[in-house]
Amino acid sequence: MIKATLCLIFCFSMFGSGDTFALTDKELFNKYYKTAVKGDKTAQAYLGVMYLEGRGVRQNEAEAIKWFQRAAKQQQVLAQYNLGVMYLEGRGIPQNNQEAFRWFQQAAKQGASLAQTNLGTMYEKGQGIPQHYGKAVEWYRQAAAQNEVKAQYNLGLMYTRGRGLPKSYTEAMTWFRQAADQGSAEAWFSLGLMYEKGQGVTTNVKTAANWFQQAAEKGHVLAQNKLGEMYLTGRGVSHSEKTSVKWYQLAAQQNNAVAQNNLGLAYQKGRGVTPNNSEAVKWFLAAAQNGNPQAQYNYGLACQTGWGIAQSDQEAIKWFLTAAGQGVVAAQLNLAKFYRSGRQEIKPNLKEAVKWYRQAAQQGNPEAQFNLGIAYVEGQGGITKNLQTAFDWFMKAAQNGHPEAQFKVALAFAQGEGVKPDQKQAASWYHQAANQGLALAQNHLGLVYETGLGLPKNLDQALQWYRQAATQGLELAIANVKRLSASFPAVISSPMPSKNSRTTPTKSSNKLKSKKSRRK
Repeated sequence: MIKATLCLIFCFSMFGSGDTFALTDKELFNKYYKTAVKGDKTAQAYLGVMYLEGRGVRQNEAEAIKWFQRAAKQQQVLAQYNLGVMYLEGRGIPQNNQEAFRWFQQAAKQGASLAQTNLGTMYEKGQGIPQHYGKAVEWYRQAAAQNEVKAQYNLGLMYTRGRGLPKSYTEAMTWFRQAADQGSAEAWFSLGLMYEKGQGVTTNVKTAANWFQQAAEKGHVLAQNKLGEMYLTGRGVSHSEKTSVKWYQLAAQQNNAVAQNNLGLAYQKGRGVTPNNSEAVKWFLAAAQNGNPQAQYNYGLACQTGWGIAQSDQEAIKWFLTAAGQGVVAAQLNLAKFYRSGRQEIKPNLKEAVKWYRQAAQQGNPEAQFNLGIAYVEGQGGITKNLQTAFDWFMKAAQNGHPEAQFKVALAFAQGEGVKPDQKQAASWYHQAANQGLALAQNHLGLVYETGLGLPKNLDQALQWYRQAATQGLELAIANVKRLSASFPAVISSPMPSKNSRTTPTKSSNKLKSKKSRRK
């Protein structure tokens, strides 16, 4: 209990004659005990600390509390503060936020800066008292005025969040700097973030890296992981995968889940270390067990593929479910695929598949949006067939660049399924899918040019798109090339369109066409 230890040092330095430090712990205990039993509140407080720390007597938290209570009732400020800590942490007594608050308040009113800081924290979090940011700021200010470093840091945080006072990054910087001047690693890290993001100061990633370095060297785990990321990308520091791994390792050893996952990725991809599947899986599992959702997905993927660990679909699903529940889209997609087709001991379950496609789709994943559209077309997974809803999901996926969805949207416009027929819109979406290399779309675009449905009829363009689909082995397109080439030999010599020429018609490109061939 660090704060109680600090009180002990303070107490011993302020109490007794000059020969106090020459006494052994046992002698000090006897000295304090003699005066404590006579009612001396200061000796009672120190006796409580000695019982708490096991100094000169066997450690006994219950005895410590007894002496703190005696001193606190006599308004001894250090005893009041320590009693608050005991109630807050549930040491030697049932945890009780209300009692902790009561004793911190009494000590805070007597000017104890640590008690004032803790009181501010309890108001900020609503521990033992209704949450009140304004009162939290008041107590932080009182403690900060006494140069209490934690209060200065917390006041800076309140300014960054606009809690209990107007948001001000400039004011936040002022308080972070005051805490930083006292050696606060938390303040150093926060200053690094401010410089990195350009909050209250001009963005400067090199300066940010310097602050992170100071905090990291003092053991600040978030700063260590941040430095690992910066060395990996070369932001603000010289690129060094080896140095990146060094900082990831330090943070991972402090049980930081993000760093553990990052270290797993380093071993997986051989970045700064020799590739090692077993080490990668070890760190993925450590991070997964610490609640990191991306690591839960990564470990599940290792279980699914048998990469660095024995293959197990059951374990894979267990971890995918955990990650998916925390919003990892890749895990949601993998679950949907598992349940759609089934694997080994996992039976197909279209209802579960649709459920996970929906969750991933709602997060904007185009593959999930497309598959959800298919489910509505076919009425799968317990949902009622609905072409309009299917079209809506196809459109979302299409707008996110999914080529199969773009083709489905084109078909819907062409056939009037779930949407009002519009041949021009159909042609536009065929074009977008065709430009992404989808053979079916290329063949349909050829048909559009051949028939003039949605675009001006152009047999030369029709043959070129048929050919592109044919080169991918699409039988229908191969037949169309033969048929059109035989019917119109004049177009056989037309050059194949290059990839650079595959552009969706726009108003600006139309100006280069004759009125006869202009496409809208």
